Amino acid sequence: MSITTVMMLGSLDQNSPPTPIHQACNLANNLAHLRRFGYPRFSAEIQGSLQVDEMLLLFSLVRASSILRILEIGGLNGRSAFNFLEALRCKRGGVVITVDVRPSVKRWGTHPVSHLTLIKNAADLTMDDIGRQEIDALLLDCHAYYSSQNVLRNVFERGLLSRHGFIFLHDTGLHRNRTYDRSQLNLDPSG
Repeated sequence: MSITTVMMLGSLDQNSPPTPIHQACNLANNLAHLRRFGYPRFSAEIQGSLQVDEMLLLFSLVRASSILRILEIGGLNGRSAFNFLEALRCKRGGVVITVDVRPSVKRWGTHPVSHLTLIKNAADLTMDDIGRQEIDALLLDCHAYYSSQNVLRNVFERGLLSRHGFIFLHDTGLHRNRTYDRSQLNLDPSG
């Protein structure tokens, strides 16, 4: 089972959500992207890195808040990045930055929202890497405990996350029917 935990450093009503760019920005139109990755119905039992209930929660939080800049740690198959891109579609100035030590799979063509992919250890990110602007939200894949700890330390020490930013913790629970070899669990405290 995948579980997403949301930590909010500020308040939801810090700023009002931006005005939609066009009339097509409605929930029914924008949730159609879930079918793109083979989700035939809304079910929490879908196989994949990000479950549908998590995608709906994250989509809604991004759409209803003042979040414009999202840093995603770990890209794998691109589902969470695309979900964030779709949530930001109706806002001006949105950007999703995906950081992974391996190239991630991008399963879409062009998108009206900027998407930057960095192949880098996220524990070494700097303000230059993210365009010299704080991020509003951080998606952290937590199945590698020590790596996640090192990334968070870096984010806070270098001031990468805005004071009112959100931290989305993914994979804080157990994966049902899936086992990991020891290298994926990253048992090394050095990250």
